[in-house]
Amino acid sequence: MKVEDIYRIMHTIFKEDSSFLPSVRAQKVYVAINSILIIGQYINFLWAPNMPMYRWSSFTKFWLYISLTSIDNLAAEFSFLFGLLILTISMISFSFIMLVFMFLAECHQRKLPHWIKKTTKITMTFICEIYFIPCCNILFLLSKYSTLPDTPISEYLNNKTLTYFHLGLWGKTLSIIFLILHLGLSILREAFTLEPKHSLTNIDLSAKISSKIDLQAKILTFIASGLFIYTQIDNYSIVLITSILFYGYLAIKYLYTQPYYAEYLNFFKVLIYFESFCVGIFFAVGLYLNSSTGVIILTVFVQPGIVVLSKASILYRLKWIGNPIEEVFKENFELAAREWFRNPNKAKNVIKYTNIYYEVFKDKMILVCQANYCADILNNSAVAAIKICQTDFQGFDVFTNYQVYNLQEKYKNENLGTSEGVKLCIFLLKFDVAKYEEKCFCLLYEKLINNLIRKKVDISTLRKLLKDFDYSLHKLISDYKGLVEQFPNSRIINKVFTSFLVEIANNPEMAGTYLNRIKLNTTKKRTNEVGMDFFSDPNSLVMVVSGNKHTIGKILYISPNLCNYLEITNEEIKDHWLSDFIPKCFSDFHNDKLYKFVKESLNQYTLKSTPLLLTSSKEFLLESYIYTECVGFDSSVNFVIVVDPMNKNKSELALLDDNNCILQHSKKFPSCFGLSLYKIDNTFLSDYISESDYNTLFTDKMVFFSKDQHKTKKTSNTLLVLENLQVFSKTLKIVKVIKNSSEKLKKIKDLNPTFDNQDLEIASNNTTSTFKMREKFVAEEKFYESFCNRSLCERSKRNAVSSSSSEHKCKNFLLLQRIDRDYKFVRIFFILSMIGMILVNIITSSYVYKSTNDLINLDSFTHMADIYTSFALLGLYVRSVDLNFYYNTPFFISLPNITLIGENLGNFQNHLRVDQNQWSFCPSSNVINDKFVSIWKFSKKSEVEFTSLMDLIDVTISHSKSFYEKALLNMTEEYLEDLHFLLFNTFRVSLTMLRDTFDGMILCEISKSDTIWVFSLTMFGICSLFLGCFLFGLCISILMFAKKEILLWKCLFKNGKESYGIIQGALRNRLVNLHKDKGKNVYENALEKNDAKIQPSWRYFLAVCGFGLLILVFFIVYFQWFFTKNLELLHFRMDILDIMVNRRVKLAQSVFFTEEIFVESKGNILSSKFFNNTYFPSEKKAIERISNEMNGLMTIFNSETFRETVPEEVFNILYKEYNSSLPVLKKGIWNAFSVIRRTNFYITGNSNNIPYMFMKDYLNDVYAILKSFEDIIPQTDKAVKEKIMSNILNFIIFSILWSLLELSYGIFIYKTLFKHDKDCIKCIETLLYIIPGENTNTSKSTKIK
Repeated sequence: MKVEDIYRIMHTIFKEDSSFLPSVRAQKVYVAINSILIIGQYINFLWAPNMPMYRWSSFTKFWLYISLTSIDNLAAEFSFLFGLLILTISMISFSFIMLVFMFLAECHQRKLPHWIKKTTKITMTFICEIYFIPCCNILFLLSKYSTLPDTPISEYLNNKTLTYFHLGLWGKTLSIIFLILHLGLSILREAFTLEPKHSLTNIDLSAKISSKIDLQAKILTFIASGLFIYTQIDNYSIVLITSILFYGYLAIKYLYTQPYYAEYLNFFKVLIYFESFCVGIFFAVGLYLNSSTGVIILTVFVQPGIVVLSKASILYRLKWIGNPIEEVFKENFELAAREWFRNPNKAKNVIKYTNIYYEVFKDKMILVCQANYCADILNNSAVAAIKICQTDFQGFDVFTNYQVYNLQEKYKNENLGTSEGVKLCIFLLKFDVAKYEEKCFCLLYEKLINNLIRKKVDISTLRKLLKDFDYSLHKLISDYKGLVEQFPNSRIINKVFTSFLVEIANNPEMAGTYLNRIKLNTTKKRTNEVGMDFFSDPNSLVMVVSGNKHTIGKILYISPNLCNYLEITNEEIKDHWLSDFIPKCFSDFHNDKLYKFVKESLNQYTLKSTPLLLTSSKEFLLESYIYTECVGFDSSVNFVIVVDPMNKNKSELALLDDNNCILQHSKKFPSCFGLSLYKIDNTFLSDYISESDYNTLFTDKMVFFSKDQHKTKKTSNTLLVLENLQVFSKTLKIVKVIKNSSEKLKKIKDLNPTFDNQDLEIASNNTTSTFKMREKFVAEEKFYESFCNRSLCERSKRNAVSSSSSEHKCKNFLLLQRIDRDYKFVRIFFILSMIGMILVNIITSSYVYKSTNDLINLDSFTHMADIYTSFALLGLYVRSVDLNFYYNTPFFISLPNITLIGENLGNFQNHLRVDQNQWSFCPSSNVINDKFVSIWKFSKKSEVEFTSLMDLIDVTISHSKSFYEKALLNMTEEYLEDLHFLLFNTFRVSLTMLRDTFDGMILCEISKSDTIWVFSLTMFGICSLFLGCFLFGLCISILMFAKKEILLWKCLFKNGKESYGIIQGALRNRLVNLHKDKGKNVYENALEKNDAKIQPSWRYFLAVCGFGLLILVFFIVYFQWFFTKNLELLHFRMDILDIMVNRRVKLAQSVFFTEEIFVESKGNILSSKFFNNTYFPSEKKAIERISNEMNGLMTIFNSETFRETVPEEVFNILYKEYNSSLPVLKKGIWNAFSVIRRTNFYITGNSNNIPYMFMKDYLNDVYAILKSFEDIIPQTDKAVKEKIMSNILNFIIFSILWSLLELSYGIFIYKTLFKHDKDCIKCIETLLYIIPGENTNTSKSTKIK
């Protein structure tokens, strides 16, 4: 993007209409209020909540009320800092997004509602001007406290610990981004809203010469805000000294420069910083004297003096400003000349001294002021354009260049409707661009048609040429249409465009439209309905000369007729200057005069139909009327010169010096005296006429003479006339030789008013009349009509020669229709294939995620594990309590643990009841509600009944509660029934029924996970099958499309070869006659038979194979990385839970039976308590079975999957170290298991020799190990779940990324292959349309617009 495009867009965004400005009174009120707010915000930088001054706390309320002008202090007072932060970020984001949005809209030439710009400007006014300081403060606070958790904000009196500012590194990054955005938006607003017009002094108070000082103030304020937040508490003195220096610098800067044109605003700017500077000094004094009272007194009572001193200092500064003439070599010249810039009577002084100032300082802003003065004060935008176009808008001073660009564009648009010279410059610029584009198009067309007849054809090269050809053709026609719309009366444009449409573009309908326009314009001109359109009239004599400093006088353009008039060729134009065609006697200083005019003139017209002398390239004089206009346009100053020959071929003339020596003369001047000499320069006129004629000429200013000495003066047909010519300050003499009767009579009448009027009328009848002018226009009209008719005729002949039959045209039309139909099928199947590929990914990943998430969050499994464990622990605990009563020892466990287990069983029962429907698919879950559980009654006879698990839990809870209450009262005989139930029913069920149920539910879970993955594979296969059908349809449609595309290519080659000679002739004729291209066609003798073999492109099928490859890779990755891995993880989760739960339960069971073997050796047999009935297996067999089962469970813990899956802390707890006070757990839970196992063997083998108190430490270790599982099981299960979900999420991310890859691949294939080929077919269609003889019957309006 060019810099001028950026300036244009920024001007559109930030421009303000001065007609909608509020009244001056309203502006003054706003300035006063805003200044008071900013003073309060600056004073806030000068103090801290805890100042090292005596009695500071007594006066904090005073400073707090002043600081409330800064809304961050107000927000802190009401604990709304976080809300202010969100508001600030939102407003900055809104402003930035809207600016970007408006920038993009302008780039694409889209109009936006006015309210968007208005809202953005209001928002930026708040954050970039009124509350710039608070916004900086709050963002710096975010930067500071984001990485300081639990640190109170100490910058405000209302100290609070704002934990919501603790956003970590993200908060710091966010603050840095928005601080940069905030400062950038403020700089943009300050720079691009600058209004430098002096004429608005009493209308817009914000008008000023420069925004540099305001930009400095913004940047220094930004730095001061950062210092205030980061160093105020720890280094208050640094903040104070820096602020004082900063305020003092800006106060002096504003006082010295006074950038605003309105004295009112300059006063408030000085007051803001001078007030802040003084208060800073007061704080420094108070800090030195350790007195907060002194600061208050000085601040309050010195206020009137500060205001008066601020005003007096401004008046004193203005008093010492010298006269603008004296200040011209100083930087404050603009300040001294402000009265001049508002006074129309000081125009010459303004122009003169601003030019001097610019030459010294090269400050473009002074040219901006000069241009604004010419436009607004002198009401001459044309002169303003000249002044501002003396410089350009290139360079690093972006904001000054922006002002230069604005004025150049503004005055260009204004002058376009009023200045013929500006029109000419725009016309020439755009017409040259259009001609160059047409030349490039013709060369491209020639290259394309040559490639069509080559023996070996490169299809890829042809595709590129066709695309470039189609783009170039439509762009060229668009450019020509734009020129015609902008210059509708231009016969040059109409002629060139019409001939192009007829000869090259083969579009007779459009050509006929512009031919009618030519006829209409010629008719209007003949009837004087339009004026002389000199800049586009082919008969005009126009010259454009550079007015820029380094190329002053350089000829940039000469019309063809003027080239003929000056006897110069178009090729020689670049080597000539205007002074080359001016008489030698005053050509030496002509460029200096031109440059002086550019610099100092207050008028854009140099000459207005003034008779002057020119010289041809052969140095012959040419007398002409000269019209010269100086125009400023696109950083360039040019002179537009229109030449109108005087008395062509009716008189000859010579230029004489003071001694009547002939300096230069016209071409036929010597022949008037009967001389055969080519030139008679530097000879005397008296050498060629008699002495009497010579004397009469200089006395009467005219004389009749004859080169035939026998003729008398009365019968002489030659009149000599002496005239004076004033050029600048120099007067020259001209001698004219007139033979034409009418011209002689006119001259005589001019010099001798007593001449008979009747003779003058007779002579006038022989002059050129209006009728003759009409004849000229009619001739012109006939010329253009004959030209266009000839072109149309030639085209008809070509079509008659080269056209095939109507049947052939119809076939081409039908072929194109079929190609369009096949392409629609290709696009439909392509879209279906793309949608199918993406849906396969989405459906598979969605199903896997949902099913797996539901499966791992199925709580019934864990509830059953908790019930299973509770039953085993309850039996162990109640038997332990019973033995404590028997041996009369303290309880080895806490008795309330029994009721706690009962309460937990109630919770587990409720959860299981809620989730039981989720497990209805599992056969093992039948035990929950069906009566499959055997219950042994407390009686002498072994009576059994069956119940459900739910009922068993209810009875167990009841018995555990009863056992606990009776145990508290030492009612050992009364709790036997409860003990019987809890041991022979509850504990026994954990040995068999619950173990089988739990294992069965594990198998169901594993089966469910297998089903998920198998179903996902099945679904993947079905989706792939449908996708395969779509791809097959795509292949078939591609095959049909490619086949017809080949036929179209063959048709193109055939037509190109048949029409080659016609096209080549038309192109060569156009290139040679219009574009002066003398190059030869290298293929003109190489018209060979084209033997190109167009084969179906394998690109399409490779693209389809790419789709298949993407699907295959997705399936392989899904199966290898996600399917197998997740299946292993789901199985592993079941295994690890099975092991941990069973190890815990079996530990409790093995300890139970070990304890029974121990007490049996002491005579305490369990069956003796219950009528000698027992329902347990033999203790030793039970221990042996449990030991074997525990050994089998250890296999999974030795696997590599376990080591890779469980977290490091879980692995350490199991194998290395567990945080417990008991020595048995110090080296990990599994080591404790080994210790307990060895202890069990020791107890069973030496039960007779071990006292019962030995069991206390043993059971305490067992209880601790059992307790440790309450942490390790959920922790391990959570880790495995996270691993599974992480893998699933990775799969989803992979699916999304792969879908994006497939989408990108599809878009790439569509753009570079299918759409590229379709566009190529459209280009072929366009080419067939413009090839003579192949004008198909398709809608012509859609081909070339």
